[in-house]
Amino acid sequence: MLYPLMRLIVNLPDASNREKILKVILAKEELALGMGMESLSTMTDGYSGSDLKLGRTRAHHGKKQ
Repeated sequence: MLYPLMRLIVNLPDASNREKILKVILAKEELALGMGMESLSTMTDGYSGSDLKLGRTRAHHGKKQ
């Protein structure tokens, strides 16, 4: 039996929620001097939680090469 695809549409997180997401994603990471979660959340305006997680994954992939 085939089930129809379901779509769930959610709004992008605001700066405050991006900051919370980044704190979880980057909890074990060391940030550069002068770079805080607030600055990162401002710089990532328009990013979804998935975008933020993907950015971390890509950054780690680049470090290994």
